[in-house]
Amino acid sequence: SAYTGYVDIKARYLFFYFFGSRNDDVIFCTSGGESPNFGVYMERPCRIIDDNGVSHPESWNANSNIFCVDQLIGTGFSHAEYGEVVDIAAFIAIFFENFTQFKGGTLHMTSESHGWRCIPAFAAEIYEQNAMLTAADITPIKLESIMIGNGLTDFYTIWRPV
Repeated sequence: SAYTGYVDIKARYLFFYFFGSRNDDVIFCTSGGESPNFGVYMERPCRIIDDNGVSHPESWNANSNIFCVDQLIGTGFSHAEYGEVVDIAAFIAIFFENFTQFKGGTLHMTSESHGWRCIPAFAAEIYEQNAMLTAADITPIKLESIMIGNGLTDFYTIWRPV
């Protein structure tokens, strides 16, 4: 199964892609600041089709459910009526409340390139938000891991002339 749509968080409209699997784990996937459109279909293990348009055998959704979010606001299809920072923790809580079959399941978060800056902050916010969710009698998010691929952490060292 696959879904696309928006989650509205206080006039911030976050666009997401969801690719279902037969397993319960959920992977949150985003790129380093541009829309995940390209990466979802063409690169990384999230790639769901091969060059011939056939299901990619090593795609992550073979084993886990994947949802990708266009973030930061203004990339891809995500947009806002005013310029606040994207609240990914709220998005994830809303996602799990609406896709109840994954409620209480494990979450893994991944990004690449400049996303190395976002994923740790998103994870920290999820942990802080869990206290509020528990107090409101809402199932907290079971964040199990974060993954950063090809993190661009030191531009001058990585791109120095040879």
